[in-house]
Amino acid sequence: ICQSEADVLLSPGPFPPARNADGCMQAAIGSHGEQIGLISIQPRVHGPRFLSEDVALLSSLAETYSFLVENMRLREERVRRERREQDLLLEAERSELKALRAQVNPHFMFNALNTIAGLIPRRPDRAERTIEQLAEVFRYTLRRSEREWVPLDEELEAVRAYLDIERTRFGDRLEFTIRAGDEAEEVRIPAMIVQTLVENAVKHGVGAIRVPGKIEVNVDVAQNRLRIEVRDNGPGFEESALSVFHQPGEGHGLRNIRDRLRGYFGDAASLSVRRDGTPGMTAVTVEMPRTTRAVEVAT
Repeated sequence: ICQSEADVLLSPGPFPPARNADGCMQAAIGSHGEQIGLISIQPRVHGPRFLSEDVALLSSLAETYSFLVENMRLREERVRRERREQDLLLEAERSELKALRAQVNPHFMFNALNTIAGLIPRRPDRAERTIEQLAEVFRYTLRRSEREWVPLDEELEAVRAYLDIERTRFGDRLEFTIRAGDEAEEVRIPAMIVQTLVENAVKHGVGAIRVPGKIEVNVDVAQNRLRIEVRDNGPGFEESALSVFHQPGEGHGLRNIRDRLRGYFGDAASLSVRRDGTPGMTAVTVEMPRTTRAVEVAT
């Protein structure tokens, strides 16, 4: 615009005071009443000296530059604040997850020990197997209590041990299937997601009916997506399925999963609940990007 070389300085100060002398034209870049930079226009090699109109134009450009710098600073601060809020949210969700484990595990252990006590006189071999499975479940839970991301196949093994114990307790009233391909060995997920969905299916699904119960765990790994679905033939939800996210004292496990997924993936992940009326199954589905490593907080 000025037909001359221009320099913009934004390095840490101090800056020389803006001046207009010796054919050079300068204007300060300010923010919150402090100088944070300097625009300097060198004298024209060929052409007239700068006039007052040129000085006014440079001053206007400096004000515009100051506005842009301040806008970028505010945007960076907002991003940092949102990231911090997401960090705090995830930390709260992890604490809630630990609290959920503390609530669920004693109840589960009480039922499992009662089952084992009943098996010892008549099925000692089955009692021994159930003790081994119980140890596997708690070993996994304790080992993963401080790790947020785990291999999907490890979690599925813990889920299988958990369901074997519950099948021992329910007897013929429970059958289950777990379907997952070899890709599960490479995929990583936030810990206890599948376990929480299965525990929810046992407690609110199979445990609430008198007829034989059925639980299906289906894992589909596509090129860039992971889909985990847990289905049960329980009574389903009396109200809208999404209400379990909002009712006080209900749906803590599902709400925890949803918030953790949102913290990591934003809108790229989802948790949905639906009732498949034809076979009479309730399906809880998690969809998220496929990843083979731990994921940082979404920004």
